[in-house]
Amino acid sequence: MNYWGNILSAVSRALVWERQLLCRSGLASIIRREFSHCDVATAGNAEEALGWLTASGAQDMLVLDGGIDLKSVAPDGIRGLRHRFPQLSLVIVDWRRDRDAVLRAISDGAHGFIPKDMEQNEMLQAFRQVMAGQVYVPPIVTDVDKETLAKGSSGS
Repeated sequence: MNYWGNILSAVSRALVWERQLLCRSGLASIIRREFSHCDVATAGNAEEALGWLTASGAQDMLVLDGGIDLKSVAPDGIRGLRHRFPQLSLVIVDWRRDRDAVLRAISDGAHGFIPKDMEQNEMLQAFRQVMAGQVYVPPIVTDVDKETLAKGSSGS
């Protein structure tokens, strides 16, 4: 058993809701391989995702493609999804590397935001944090580039 075995036992199921088959299969494979105790399902559309969420009691983890329009499931987007399924740990995976998008998702109730171009070991660490009940925020939120630092130190 790995170090995270006891902490992660609370998350026994995960759903990967991703529009693109390759990303959906890849994410599910990574989660299955690393977290063997976790039963992983996949969904490519709202009907499949809602079926799983309803049947499972939505008490585990949802890995959600950030490009999915949630209006058919929850009119208020992430906030509405979290209201409808309050026990669900929600992780957004997205191509965007936009600090504001990350902060908005976390503010709306996501437990993590993982850029799709993130290295696999970093992605696994993000899943571990969420499964342990923590919030994962990617480094793009806390990284400050040299230009921003220069502006701040010059007083402008």
